[in-house]
Amino acid sequence: MTMQHWRWEKDAQNLVWLTFDRQGESANTFSRAVLEELNAALDEVQSAAPKGLIIRSAKDSFIAGADVNEFVNFKSPEEAASFVKRGWDVFQKLRDLPFPTTAMVNGFCMGGGLELALACRYRVALDEPKVRFSFPEVMLGIWPVWHGLQWLPKRIGPVAAFDMLLTGKAIDAKRARRTGPGRAGVSGAGGPSSSADAPARGLTPATATAYGSHRSSHQSGATCARSMRSKPARCSQPTYSSSAGKSIQASDSARASGWRRRSGPASSATPPGRRTR
Repeated sequence: MTMQHWRWEKDAQNLVWLTFDRQGESANTFSRAVLEELNAALDEVQSAAPKGLIIRSAKDSFIAGADVNEFVNFKSPEEAASFVKRGWDVFQKLRDLPFPTTAMVNGFCMGGGLELALACRYRVALDEPKVRFSFPEVMLGIWPVWHGLQWLPKRIGPVAAFDMLLTGKAIDAKRARRTGPGRAGVSGAGGPSSSADAPARGLTPATATAYGSHRSSHQSGATCARSMRSKPARCSQPTYSSSAGKSIQASDSARASGWRRRSGPASSATPPGRRTR
């Protein structure tokens, strides 16, 4: 299949780099044609049997979500349902790939872009002010039904997820590092790294090296984020500095404890006006 919006290549470490660059547009968005190409690209990548897949953007931002023009052109509810189902199926295919997958996020990661990132096993986010994770479509009455409703609570816990899903609130890289889709991260100048403990964060040394090169092509500096399900790890190279973090299970437990403290049963102290015996 001849592709206009996606291209992929395999490097010397047998890692596949899948790049999203929507032609004729300043931002990456999902149209039906883009989804069809992504579906075909995932089939090709799986046939190549790589050690891992990294999805990145050739634009200044990652992915801004679905193409609003698609909604305007729907002629019937059936067309809208078909578009939704196509996105659902493609993202599920990405999630089911038998090898590690990583989303390298720069700039806006919104709507369908965030759902694609959640479909990946790992997420990498640049530590810069313009990075934003959000589901802005909920403010228009549109639910993130390409699995966002199911996957976000599993990643960051129901309380934090509902805050994003019900308000459309955006979170930056620093907050995502602590509790959001990016989880913990480490930052430093862009460039090669051969951190021995990179796999513990879900990043191979080759991935960290290539990510540093990718970051330097945008701006100076980089942030690599560990898996939302892995334990914190130290980076041994000067390129990256360690960042404190906890596993998602520990974070969820802490949030749950905080929620119980705020909204749990009333104190056992004696109510005013009542004597104890």
